[in-house]
Amino acid sequence: HLAMGGMVVLFWLLMFFTARRVNNTIKLSLKLKIENSDLVAYLEEAKEGVEKANEELKAEIIERKKAEEELQKHREHLEVMVKERTAELQTSNQELQMEIAERKRMEEALKESEEKYRLLVENASDAIVIVQDGFLKFCNQRAEQLIGYSAAEMATIPFTDYVHPE
Repeated sequence: HLAMGGMVVLFWLLMFFTARRVNNTIKLSLKLKIENSDLVAYLEEAKEGVEKANEELKAEIIERKKAEEELQKHREHLEVMVKERTAELQTSNQELQMEIAERKRMEEALKESEEKYRLLVENASDAIVIVQDGFLKFCNQRAEQLIGYSAAEMATIPFTDYVHPE
């Protein structure tokens, strides 16, 4: 009986420690399962947030690429416009340079013509006068000799005073 009683006590002690160990293992498993489910929920939320952020970034990248393409098109169009305008300005510049050269030639010709006219009028043997608004505006040296007044004096006296009444 004693051997049997000792075996029962030993069995009971082994069962007690085994049950306690199984109980602790089950408690730990349940605790880890709850923590894991909370962690899984947190990770799912984080994953959804990251996916949403990725979608927003993809949309922003697409938008930026469109904006870059649009800017590139505008830049190319602007370059074409600048080239066209530069060509127009070069053409205009060449035309202006030709016009300036032509005007210089015309100015030289006008100076020569004025010089010839001045020499002709000053050295003419006839009296040459210009009358405007009743006053003498110009007369050559021969007119001064014939009338007897200087050009400055004649400019202040009405022209009709020089003319013989008859």
